[in-house]
Amino acid sequence: MKKFLVLMVVVSAFLLCKETSWALTFPIVAGEQVTMANDGTVPYTLIDGGVTYQTFCLESTNYFSPGSTYYVGSVGDNAIKGNVADPAGDPVNTESKWLYAAFMEGLLGDKTNSLALLVQKAIWGFENEIGGDLTEWNNKYNAIYLANQNILNHWTIKAVNLTNQAGTADYQSQLVGVVPEPAAMLLLGTGLMGLAFSTRRRIKK
Repeated sequence: MKKFLVLMVVVSAFLLCKETSWALTFPIVAGEQVTMANDGTVPYTLIDGGVTYQTFCLESTNYFSPGSTYYVGSVGDNAIKGNVADPAGDPVNTESKWLYAAFMEGLLGDKTNSLALLVQKAIWGFENEIGGDLTEWNNKYNAIYLANQNILNHWTIKAVNLTNQAGTADYQSQLVGVVPEPAAMLLLGTGLMGLAFSTRRRIKK
């Protein structure tokens, strides 16, 4: 019985680590085909294999066509091409990632289209894009940021760079974020603690 309980603890630990690793392995990968939904509103909707993700644009002068399908050229912390000549791309600012997470978590207010437009302009502001505007950041968002910087700890946010099949076109870089399912994490964590406690009591007997 002791060996069985120990085995259950080990299996639960493995499952917990596997669930946690989902946050570290970004679900969108280079080479995939994705579709930008024909919704025409910010945040935009990227569809990958039937899974939808909310996105913001990192570049203000590059465009995608709503309803069209694109190839993922790369996924990472840099927006590729755009107005940047460096082939390594332009690093995405931490504040831009934070704005994405804060909007999605409702820290900036109700997730309305008007708020999303302000967030989009602030992201462009941090990315030094035409049309960027940091007025709302300076007046309001910065204070929220200083009090809630840790929200990025449970998000994985990347630049998804869209191109054509040949990889020669530069359509748009989309800011996309994912976060682990909290209910699954809580369930596995609670189960692991319970099994560990039960095993400890039985071993003492």
